[in-house]
Amino acid sequence: DEIYTLNQQALKVGVFTQLFKAQNFLSRIKSSNAQLYVMAGLWKQESGFDDCFICNEEGLIVEALSSNLFIVKDNTLLTPNIKSGCVAGTMRNTIFNIAEANDIKVYFNNGLRANEILDADEIFLTNAIQGIQSVTAFRSRRYFHTMAKFLLDQLNGNIKMSDSSI
Repeated sequence: DEIYTLNQQALKVGVFTQLFKAQNFLSRIKSSNAQLYVMAGLWKQESGFDDCFICNEEGLIVEALSSNLFIVKDNTLLTPNIKSGCVAGTMRNTIFNIAEANDIKVYFNNGLRANEILDADEIFLTNAIQGIQSVTAFRSRRYFHTMAKFLLDQLNGNIKMSDSSI
């Protein structure tokens, strides 16, 4: 029995640019200050997307509506760093640990530009509720989910191992 499963339905994502996320020490914390996320959620629904990317004050993409963002390029993970304004998610850290255990390189930057996402081999989102969700479409580009599937299998395997040791 798997704890997390990869989304079976297509996940189409747009970029919300009407408000920008601050880049300060509070940005990494989930808080009750949800105005940006509420506005982005309304925009997502009106625009017909399944999720949307949030940009920081520099206009760089740093996260999704309720998830951390990873792209895959040449079997390497790239994700915004904490200074970019993204939330320091628990699943994000779990993915770092799984990547390290499997010799997958992880690089951090101050956020992503749309052209970097379009050039990626794969995009996935992470959070503690859904685990890993594969993005299937961004603008005109379509993506596969090879790395997301591998990491999800590792994640579920780690959970089973920790459950059996209790």
